[in-house]
Amino acid sequence: MASTPQEMIQQLREKLALQRQQVEVLQELWGELFADPAFEIPATQFLVWLRKYDFEVIMDSFEKGADFISQTDQKIVEAEIARERGEEVEAEPSPVTKLVLIKYVSKVMVYRKAEAKLKASRR
Repeated sequence: MASTPQEMIQQLREKLALQRQQVEVLQELWGELFADPAFEIPATQFLVWLRKYDFEVIMDSFEKGADFISQTDQKIVEAEIARERGEEVEAEPSPVTKLVLIKYVSKVMVYRKAEAKLKASRR
């Protein structure tokens, strides 16, 4: 049975309201995990991710991004300590930038989506 125009309008309003709530929560999570103002991103980026990926996948990728920053920061500290001891540092780790972080979490999302698709096809 086809939906009436009024039903379609109501469904769209509900979808948009849910999307606004999801963006708010994602912005809040992003702000908690990446509190440095240098990592601030516009709401439109969250909308792009929501159109392409499941909400849970996005949240998981943010957690992975926080782990990535932590590991990178640890490597930077270890390199500094090694230099202070007079040891040679082969590869100088670079701090994570906003662009690097966005690319990293986006790659995690792509991987998680592909992984879910593969699991679903095996069923």
